[in-house]
Amino acid sequence: MKRELGIDCAVSFLSPANSLNTATGAECPAIISIRSCLVGEYAPPEAREPKGRKALTDSCQHADKIVSVSREAVYGLVESFGAEPEKIAVIYNPCDPERIRRLGSETPDDESILRRMEEAGFVFLSSGRITPKKGQWHLIHAFSQVLQRHPEALLVILGRLDDKKTEGLLRRTIAEMHLEEHVLLAGFHANPFAYCSRGNAFVLSSFNEGFPNALVEAMALGLPVISTDCSSGPREILAPGTVCTEKTTVIDAAEYGILTPECSGDERIDRPPERNEMQLAEAMLSLLENPGLREHYSKQSLERAGQFGVEAFLTQWETLIRDAVREKREGSKGIGAAQREKE
Repeated sequence: MKRELGIDCAVSFLSPANSLNTATGAECPAIISIRSCLVGEYAPPEAREPKGRKALTDSCQHADKIVSVSREAVYGLVESFGAEPEKIAVIYNPCDPERIRRLGSETPDDESILRRMEEAGFVFLSSGRITPKKGQWHLIHAFSQVLQRHPEALLVILGRLDDKKTEGLLRRTIAEMHLEEHVLLAGFHANPFAYCSRGNAFVLSSFNEGFPNALVEAMALGLPVISTDCSSGPREILAPGTVCTEKTTVIDAAEYGILTPECSGDERIDRPPERNEMQLAEAMLSLLENPGLREHYSKQSLERAGQFGVEAFLTQWETLIRDAVREKREGSKGIGAAQREKE
C-alpha cells in the first residue's frame, strides 16, 4: 500500500501498528508514536513480556523517527528498547480549553450523580479507566482519611470499567470500608467534563501514565489538581523545569499543582493506611480546608492548560514529518550516488 499509493510518510500509533509500519521497508519514512511509559511494574503488558519487548525494540531500532509523549518516557526507550536519542521527539498531547469548557457547561446526563454532587459539601473528582495502573483503591483509602474530618465530602470516580478484577477490588473496598454514601463509581460518560466542571478538586492516583490527558483537561476547567508523582507526565505538567526522573517522597506543592509520592500497590483492604496514602489524604485536606490555596491552584491550572495548545502541537508534528521526509530522501540520494560510484 505504501508503494502503490505513493505515500510520502507513514505515521503509526501503538505497538501493533508500529510493528507493521517499521517492518514494511519502503522509501517513505516510518514515524512511530509511543503513548505510554514503557518501564516499571505497571507498564503496558507488551513492555513486560519477551515477545512484546522484542517487537517494541525492533520498532524503535527500525523507525526513522519516534514520538514520545513525555521527556521521562524517552529514558526508557533509550535504555530498555535500544532507541537512538537523535531519532526521538517529545510532543505533548494537545488540549483545547475552550472546547472543554464549552462541554463542561452542558448538563450532565445522569441526574442521580448530579444530585449527589450538589448535595455534597465538597467534591473530589478522578477520571480514568478502571485498570490496575490507575491505583484508584489507594485513592479510596486516602479519601477515607479525609472523611474522618469532613464527612460531607464526596469522591466521584469517572471512567470505563475496563478491568473486572480492579472493578471488583474497588467495589469491595468501598463496601468493606462502609463508604457507599461517600464514594461513587460513576462509570463511563461521553462528556465527563459536565461532571468535572461541577467538582471542587481533581485527584490522579496512577502508577503509570504516558501523558495524563485527564489531568490537563481538569486543569482546563480550572480545577486545582493533585497527582501522584508517577512515570510519566505528572511532574512535567505540574512542575516543569524540575528533573522529570526525580520523584518526590513528600508532599510537593509544585508550581501548577500538588504532587504526592506514588503508593505501594498493596491491594489489601483490612489494613492501616500506608504512609503515602496519608500524604495523599493530607494534600486533599489542604485543598478542602484552604480556599486561598484552591484559588491559587485554580488560576495556575488555567494558565498551564493553555500552554498545551493545538496549534503548537500541529506545528511540531508538521515540522517532524517534513524533516523525516527530507532526511529520508537525502539519505536515498546519498545511497544512490555511492552505489553509482561503486559501479
